[in-house]
Amino acid sequence: MKVPAVFFCLLLAAPAVRAQDVTPVRLIATVNYQYYLLGQDPANGSYHRNSLAHAATYIREYRAETAPEYFALANAGNVTAAPYALFRQRKALARIDSLLGYDTTETIRRGGLTIAMPRLGNDPVQNNTSIGRLRAQSPDIVIGLFCHPDVALKTIALTCGLDVAIATPAGLRPEVLKVEDADKRRVLLVNPGVTGRYAGMLEVTAADKVKARLVDITGLPAERTYVDAMTGYENELAFFMKTPLATVTHTTPAKEPLAGGSEYAAVFHRFQLETTGADISLFAPSAHGVVLSAGEIDFSDVLDLFPYANTLMVAELTGMEIRNYLEYVADRWFVTMSGNGDDLLRTINGSDGIRPALPAYHMDTGAGILYTIHLARNPGHKIEITAMADGTRFDPRRRYRVATNSFRLASDQLARGTGLTSQELWARVVWQSEEDYRLLLREWLFDMGRLSPENPYNPSFSPAAWYDAAMERL
Repeated sequence: MKVPAVFFCLLLAAPAVRAQDVTPVRLIATVNYQYYLLGQDPANGSYHRNSLAHAATYIREYRAETAPEYFALANAGNVTAAPYALFRQRKALARIDSLLGYDTTETIRRGGLTIAMPRLGNDPVQNNTSIGRLRAQSPDIVIGLFCHPDVALKTIALTCGLDVAIATPAGLRPEVLKVEDADKRRVLLVNPGVTGRYAGMLEVTAADKVKARLVDITGLPAERTYVDAMTGYENELAFFMKTPLATVTHTTPAKEPLAGGSEYAAVFHRFQLETTGADISLFAPSAHGVVLSAGEIDFSDVLDLFPYANTLMVAELTGMEIRNYLEYVADRWFVTMSGNGDDLLRTINGSDGIRPALPAYHMDTGAGILYTIHLARNPGHKIEITAMADGTRFDPRRRYRVATNSFRLASDQLARGTGLTSQELWARVVWQSEEDYRLLLREWLFDMGRLSPENPYNPSFSPAAWYDAAMERL
């Protein structure tokens, strides 16, 4: 009766194999954008109900309950983004990694799995190269940790090889969802958000067997060891936020940016042109009704004026591509008027009343050129660029260096308007800042010392009387 004995042994062995196969590696994912490394908001001194200090409590408790072989901790986000460049100078990032025990190497081994976790930067093309290099090493799973939120979706769309992305794309609420990559594969996007309220929890058994959810850490106490270790940074960071940078001579008009050139936009155009040395600048306000207020401006004001974690970029575009982009913006922004009683802007009737159809950050103006928007002309024929700002000829065939923020490229807005593919547009990038856009703006304002905004009245509008009448009604 040897057969039954063999059969009996197989029955004993099978459960052991199954138990090993289904034991998941549990990976906690956090991000550290904005003010949420600490428990305190350095802009106003208030304390958060959730932050990395609170996440530390969840991390320590979960780590204590999980065998080290089946636990991993990853952090996405860019600690060098404003206002945390200060932390980089004081090596606080290394301190945080040490305190919480983050896995900082590019590839780790857990639970018999090789897990690649590349930190991905602000260039989707370079990110694609990095992912391909790691994928060639045949890991079991590739989890991308995105340092800049505005390139995550673009990187996924351009590449193949990512299994999971940890990122906080602009405009998306905290959630777990699937998005398609270049090969139409489904990539799991884990978005804990930027407010410190959520941590991501992944359970990994294989590349095609990943479960993910968000864990709400609101209500957990701030972890005492973490808070004590970071004591001193809060005061230093508050000083960084509140140091006066420049004095603004007068408050800019609120409704100017709704329809064309404005004192507010002119400040940002000047900053972009002077910082990059570019020929032309493209810029749109962060919100409707935003103003530069008279008086001293500090870094907390800068974050209110431009709250997004962008970088500053320069791309080469032909004169025709620039005109095409301004046509694209104008067609979405302005109606085709037939008299001075017509509306100027495309609007929608929402729950909060009638408002512009476009978010303010899609309403670009250009600087470095002189141009007119013809309000009575049909879509595609509204823009007339007459010259460069210095009076020299504007050449539709020449390539110009154009300064803008990274959102323009990452959102595909500039690609759609110029008629280029996203890949073609990224290949035109000739410079991109390592520092956050707002840190560069902070330095520029500090060097300025005194700021007197002026409206360049560019673009001009034709017929001018129609434009004036419509602006009176806004």
